[in-house]
Amino acid sequence: MQVKEATVKTSSSAALLCAIAISSITAQAGPITIVDIFKPGGIVPIAAGVQTVQWQDGSDASIGFTGVPGSTFLNLYQSTAKGFLDQNSQSITPAAGFGLAFSDSSAYELSIVSRAQFQVAGSGSGTLYDLVPGSGTLSIYLDGPGVGSTGVQADPLTGIGFDDGIEIFRAVPFGGSAFLQGTVVVDELDLLASMVRADVLVGAASIGDFHFSDTKQLSPTFVTQGFHINGDSVLYPDYVPSPRGNGVIELINSNAQFSTETPEPSTMVLVSLAGVIAFVYRRCFYSRSPGSPS
Repeated sequence: MQVKEATVKTSSSAALLCAIAISSITAQAGPITIVDIFKPGGIVPIAAGVQTVQWQDGSDASIGFTGVPGSTFLNLYQSTAKGFLDQNSQSITPAAGFGLAFSDSSAYELSIVSRAQFQVAGSGSGTLYDLVPGSGTLSIYLDGPGVGSTGVQADPLTGIGFDDGIEIFRAVPFGGSAFLQGTVVVDELDLLASMVRADVLVGAASIGDFHFSDTKQLSPTFVTQGFHINGDSVLYPDYVPSPRGNGVIELINSNAQFSTETPEPSTMVLVSLAGVIAFVYRRCFYSRSPGSPS
């Protein structure tokens, strides 16, 4: 009985503190910053003057989606970069080896993965669902023999190779929503940078925010077998939809930009606090629950 009471009290306190921390997260918008992308070490350039990173049609899974207003669901995403645009929306030619098969010694790729929660919006809100601040992470990886990484090339069909390279960027959600634009569903999402490889991503100004936009294709042209397979099992555990294709759609017209968006002074503390509280709660819950892992 003492175990149950302790667990309930811990759960209630954690939920309250998380709600307070997350509801307070705000940010001040800043301008887009142009970045130069280098191979690790900061000497050999990959692409200069990048304003926008364009992504291949990627796989997206919504887990536990019910459509009930106020309910939350887990969302997973994975893709690879297909090109770069400058501030005039002109294509930038990347260094040789970009997108080649890893059997080529010059080959390399950029991949992106995310794991975060969304909350279904209420009627009349103007959005379909909203990104839950502090609810997960997004990472960009640089991989391939051409950049000195030994990871496996990303495979859209199996879900292998998206998160096993060199992590060059990580961000946490702080705002954004999905909404109808005509007859299609689009995402406009913002995340706060929590880690930047300064020798790989060199901004004209300090990188503070990551803006991601896409269009949802509800009838995918192909269905992946898995998400985040054999990669970072801590941030991005393997997920295999069952049955295959369950909750899976495609994200098309996906673009990302870095900006100097600067959070309110308390924002990063609050995001970190939400994560710490969630971690402590999980540890308390497991340590107090009979038969649970230590």
